[in-house]
Amino acid sequence: WVMRLGRRRLPLVVLRMPWDDGEDVSMLGPEGPAVAQVSGTATCPVPFDWRWHWVLTQQGRILAALKTTVQSLGTSVEVSSHDFRGDLLHPRQSYRYALVATSEVHQAPSGLLSELPKALVLESVAFVANAPPRDGLLELVPLS
Repeated sequence: WVMRLGRRRLPLVVLRMPWDDGEDVSMLGPEGPAVAQVSGTATCPVPFDWRWHWVLTQQGRILAALKTTVQSLGTSVEVSSHDFRGDLLHPRQSYRYALVATSEVHQAPSGLLSELPKALVLESVAFVANAPPRDGLLELVPLS
């Protein structure tokens, strides 16, 4: 048996979302940012030429590129977004954020996640858009 060992090609990425999988999120926005912690080491650094973007997706289609902040932390990078596009959401529909990193595209990603050329794509857990009730009548009935 011959075993060849090579350097790890991709850094470790941990996504922290302000919602749990399948949780209802107000269309006004979640309480907190989406954050990705990208961990590199001295021997396996985060590629310096990668461009980072958070995007809003539905069923693999990019709906919007979100305002993204990238902060270098030594050998690691933190990629965050406080941006939330409630204007693009429909009540009771499921959405995700995706972290996109690429050195090929210098503009914001668009189209289908699966068609992004040479990109690292990591999707978050899903959330469900939850809107307040529309105009109507609310009747309170005591339970006695």
